[in-house]
Amino acid sequence: MRVCHGLAATFDDPNLVSCGGLAPVLRLAERAGLDRLSGEHLRIDKPGGGFAQMKVPALVAGMVAGADSIDDMDLLRHGGMGRLFAGVRAPSTLGTFLRTFTFGHVRQLDAVASRLLVNLAGDAPLLPGAGELAYVDVDDTVRQTFGYAKQGAGRGYTGVKGLNALLAVISTPTSAPVIAAARLRKGSTNSAKGAHRLVADRGRPHEVDRSLHDEGDLAGRIARAVERAPRGEAAHLAGVMAAKSLLPVIGVPINASLDGMDSLLATVQMPTGIPVATVAVDGATNAALLAVAILAIGDDELTAKLARYRVDLAEKTLAG
Repeated sequence: MRVCHGLAATFDDPNLVSCGGLAPVLRLAERAGLDRLSGEHLRIDKPGGGFAQMKVPALVAGMVAGADSIDDMDLLRHGGMGRLFAGVRAPSTLGTFLRTFTFGHVRQLDAVASRLLVNLAGDAPLLPGAGELAYVDVDDTVRQTFGYAKQGAGRGYTGVKGLNALLAVISTPTSAPVIAAARLRKGSTNSAKGAHRLVADRGRPHEVDRSLHDEGDLAGRIARAVERAPRGEAAHLAGVMAAKSLLPVIGVPINASLDGMDSLLATVQMPTGIPVATVAVDGATNAALLAVAILAIGDDELTAKLARYRVDLAEKTLAG
């Protein structure tokens, strides 16, 4: 006996659903206004670009359920899914919708995502304790690609050919990390490029149902300072944070203009009484090592790890 060619598994029982866990996820998305925000801010005047308020939630639902290609979006129509969810679209329809996108439409989706995150924070305990202490980590990751025709792929500082995604992640001492912003970049870009713009875009206060940026909120004031940073009005952001916190603050000047000298001087020239530890322009690695050195005070295990790092660094340097 041999297995038949073309064998495929299907989920076609009309009384069962394959992804019942999508129900509470989409209910939360509706409460946060995903469909409404998509309809308000996404405008595509091309054939196949209509009904964004239905297609964007469908794409999100498919990705949450594990789909990693347009064809996989068909899982939303398996079994009794059509009885549980309304507005399900065929994979070909969703594919046509995505092919109408330009960079401008991606920026419109950024507007949807930023407002959705604020609304989600009002409906779910995403970042407990954020009013007292929150960490913002901006870093990139490279996803390897194959083939010669992949748009935007390139070899960057990692030596891996792929696409480079810049991520802004927020967390608190008691919460899991939350991806607040993501932006795809050409694979050959450097690590810090575009970081200031990504933070500034996400820091802008928006008119939403539940704004986190009230006048008396420290996070709101910092967000407004971040908004002004790309225009050269708030390269002193590290100083703003140092003035409002008793925690040590390490400033990393970013080379956004003038070879980073404006940002460097604004960070290092703080008045007496409000110190900011400042590293070199785009010196995020040294900032991280300085933070480790501060945390290692009174922590023998961390001190030993830092010492091992220094030894390894010296050996690599001597080895050329």
